[in-house]
Amino acid sequence: MTLIQYHLLARISRTGFAEYGLGLGSLVIRGNDDHSGFSLTFPVELYPKDSFGVRFRPTFSWIKGNSIDEYDLSLVYTIRYASIQLGYRFLEANGEQLNGSYLGYAAHY
Repeated sequence: MTLIQYHLLARISRTGFAEYGLGLGSLVIRGNDDHSGFSLTFPVELYPKDSFGVRFRPTFSWIKGNSIDEYDLSLVYTIRYASIQLGYRFLEANGEQLNGSYLGYAAHY
């Protein structure tokens, strides 16, 4: 099974310390069949140091009347065009849960 999320994100930053956002998009689940639906996210990032931060990204999605809730909490180390993340994800759908830790890399401009 593959889970793909697409979000158009509006970021709101009043200071260099905190960043908030609102994302609207789609969740696609690919397995034996493909299913997709509406998705909404509210990411929050706090950077007590210039390159070190904490990120919390709750995402709420709906496919054919079923809700899928995902919570992602990570520590982030950022340099100019890249960041490394160490985090934990929790996903719940129809009373079933899938969760675990991860190590991630992101390139950005």
